[in-house]
Amino acid sequence: MQDIDSILKNKLSELGSALSSSAVRQSFLRARIDIEEDNKQHGGSGSEPFWDMVSDERVHVLAVFRPERFRLFAFAAEFVAVLRATDELSLGEVERLEQVLAEKFQADAPLVEVPRSQAEYWLAG
Repeated sequence: MQDIDSILKNKLSELGSALSSSAVRQSFLRARIDIEEDNKQHGGSGSEPFWDMVSDERVHVLAVFRPERFRLFAFAAEFVAVLRATDELSLGEVERLEQVLAEKFQADAPLVEVPRSQAEYWLAG
């Protein structure tokens, strides 16, 4: 079992980020709750794939939530470049997001890839 928190802490430190793994985790938890609730309110099952992002000025952490898998990407890039590359993507376009990450930011391999159940355990703190 991967220790998501340790892996993320190490990567954030390596990239020189001011973000903490705890703040990233809490942000993704809030996003998951909000996005799944919004999907349900609009006729979805609440288990549709989606992505979310937490950034400081140069470091970006993106989470891809799928019903069975969770992927976490972390990389350094100019904030404006990441914003421009992802601005037109809906939060449900997870395949397109991963393609953009690989093509524009050489982030083709996730920092973490675990079963969704493990990610939920991590998100719960």
